[in-house]
Amino acid sequence: MVNEDLAGKVQTVLGPIEPERLGVTLTHEHLLVDLSVAHGPPQTASGMGFYHAPVSMETLGRIRHHGASNEDNAQLFDVATAIEEVMLFKQHGGNSMLEATSIGIGRDPSGLYRISNATGVNIIMGASYYVADAHPSGMDRWTEDDIAEQVVRDVTEGVDGTGIRSGVIGEIGCSWPLADNERKV
Repeated sequence: MVNEDLAGKVQTVLGPIEPERLGVTLTHEHLLVDLSVAHGPPQTASGMGFYHAPVSMETLGRIRHHGASNEDNAQLFDVATAIEEVMLFKQHGGNSMLEATSIGIGRDPSGLYRISNATGVNIIMGASYYVADAHPSGMDRWTEDDIAEQVVRDVTEGVDGTGIRSGVIGEIGCSWPLADNERKV
């Protein structure tokens, strides 16, 4: 099923554009995300201390090596901060970015729309699901066709009645060993 208004176009959160308008493009970004749901807190007491510590000069070295094991580092929720950072990208010649945050790890269509609208940078939003730990509770009952239909709706109709449409399938995550629901996705 090809949606005629998408044929030959790139779907951004603001609507379809001609491919020539992409310009300098970052191909894997997370402007708004919650990776803590996919990795969760550690099992040790000392690990919990680091997990709950704020990002600071004291924690930065360890965060560089174990970023997902720090809750503050794994969560980006502030649209205003994202707008500032995307404006820096634009000021240095950037035009577009693929926002790879999946369903279940904080994908925020309305937030991405606001960021793109405020900055003039094209944002292409992802569809689908990340690792099993971040899948919705009903995923066990869904078939591959159920998942495919939902992804197609995200691209052709928009997310949850917003009209904001995904332009790429992903980021799809895989654990090891691969979970049954990850196989379906």
